[in-house]
Amino acid sequence: MSTITIELDPQLYQDFVARCEQIGLESDTALRRLAEKFATGEYLLDEMELAPGITVGKYLQLSDEEEAALWDEWYAQARRAVRHITGEVSPDAIPAG
Repeated sequence: MSTITIELDPQLYQDFVARCEQIGLESDTALRRLAEKFATGEYLLDEMELAPGITVGKYLQLSDEEEAALWDEWYAQARRAVRHITGEVSPDAIPAG
């Protein structure tokens, strides 16, 4: 294996280490995965759309509260979509099979 040495701004380093700890990933593993994704063209750009109405860059800039609210909304939308599908079943329906 080869080694690459990079210099990071102290704040960026702290933020990177904190994010790795938050998701339970060793920092060297995170960097290796990022390098692999970048090398194969599977990296995310700030301007790429993550979901309707939000880019990767905007998502990464959200506060914890804003991110939680966004996920709450996405979960609510998913529940409504599923409820619509399952809501059409009669309580006395007999399962197929």
